[in-house]
Amino acid sequence: MPMKFSIFYKLFALAFLAFVFQSRSGGPANVQGLQVSGAPGNGTCANSGCHTAGQFDPALSIELLDDGTAVDKYEPGKTYTVRVTVSAGSGTPNGYGFQATSRTAANTAAGTFSAGVGQQVTPVGANAYLEHSDIANSGVFESAWTAPLANTGAVTFYAAGIAANGNGGSSGDGHAQGNLSIEEDDASSTSFAERAYATMDIAPNPVVDEMKLKIISRSSGNFDLRIADVSGKIIRTEAIFLNSGQNEKTFSIGDLESGYYVVQLRGDSHVTSAQLLKL
Repeated sequence: MPMKFSIFYKLFALAFLAFVFQSRSGGPANVQGLQVSGAPGNGTCANSGCHTAGQFDPALSIELLDDGTAVDKYEPGKTYTVRVTVSAGSGTPNGYGFQATSRTAANTAAGTFSAGVGQQVTPVGANAYLEHSDIANSGVFESAWTAPLANTGAVTFYAAGIAANGNGGSSGDGHAQGNLSIEEDDASSTSFAERAYATMDIAPNPVVDEMKLKIISRSSGNFDLRIADVSGKIIRTEAIFLNSGQNEKTFSIGDLESGYYVVQLRGDSHVTSAQLLKL
């Protein structure tokens, strides 16, 4: 009887470990709440018990693209493409994964990610992490990123990635990490500040049934309010009128599924956005 129990517990332990390792292919933040982007206060994909084998000699690079061209400055409120590339230096990995985040100099969240195909944006605490939603065949990950408002200052992107052998565990994989610092464009910031039409906050956030917006607009007029899911798909659009100065708007979102969303306020030439967590 003791031997049978010993075998049972060994099999249970092996099954549990297999579940943990396989579940990480669904994204470390989404599945286990892990913050492994390499940002200050985070670990990396090389955390103890994670992908520490060092196979494939991978390297990681981060680019901020404007219409396909890499830039080293951002214009506040503008939407760019963030490209994270995990490339193998040796061997042939069977799959790739990554996690990324963007931070200010004070190490607070900066800008808003909209997940690309095979990706997800997962909030953990006060930060949002862009990561794979399943193991990817390619090591090139692209997503939309809307820059923060004027006077945010320099933004640093942090990312960590893996080149995996696909055995369902962490053995035989390789990890890499990197960062990219982008300065705020002073000239465009001044221009943006002069023509910025509104700022927007969601309070309180997370939201259960009613989304309450506090909007300060420079002018009165008609605007579009859009709600997008983490894939970037617009799931709701409403036309609203704003008065010059402070506005408060309430919207029922009880029908939305629980999860992470991006709320966009659109005017003539720029987008103001805020992150929403629906419970």
